[in-house]
Amino acid sequence: MGVYAVFFGGYGIVNRHLPLLDCRDLGTAFDHVLPFVPGFIWPFNLTYPLLLAPAVVLRTRRSLAWACVAMACLVLVSCAIFVLLPVWVPRPTFVPHTLSERWVAWVYASDRPVCGFPSLHVSATLLTAFILRRARSRLAHAFLALSVLIALSTLLVKQHVLLDVLGGAGLAWLVDQVLVRRRGLRSRLGDSAEAHNPPAGRA
Repeated sequence: MGVYAVFFGGYGIVNRHLPLLDCRDLGTAFDHVLPFVPGFIWPFNLTYPLLLAPAVVLRTRRSLAWACVAMACLVLVSCAIFVLLPVWVPRPTFVPHTLSERWVAWVYASDRPVCGFPSLHVSATLLTAFILRRARSRLAHAFLALSVLIALSTLLVKQHVLLDVLGGAGLAWLVDQVLVRRRGLRSRLGDSAEAHNPPAGRA
């Protein structure tokens, strides 16, 4: 719940107050040729429930606390970048007819087209996959695949551009290297996984 509070609270505050006139467009020719596919709004929204995965997989309070610290730092650094490097994402104009199009229209109405770089959808799901990998969870590979699908969905529903996706992936990797791998979270996650699945023959 703390991660959700930081995620929606931090992002929500910046998104509501960031001046649109100060934002720049990082779109490339690649983004301009990508089609708008409203159906990808469903994998796009998978990010929010997937953030709960560490709470289900990690088995000690200490390992879960460290995972929460890593995720909170990811969000706070992202919010700082949103302010220092304000980016907006051009969105298509359309009249919603299908359920997917209505859902996209609702997302557009509730989420201003700012805070593009780096993509929090990409960074949060990828960091979750990294955390599960450190915990030696069998779900890690599935989460990596879901991260790729979510990254693609952010492009096809025109919530992000390619540079936003690459920035989100880079930030997730950086947080994993600095906070997860080098600052003790790796050993704590490993201890958590080992405690849950002790080697055969250990008393």
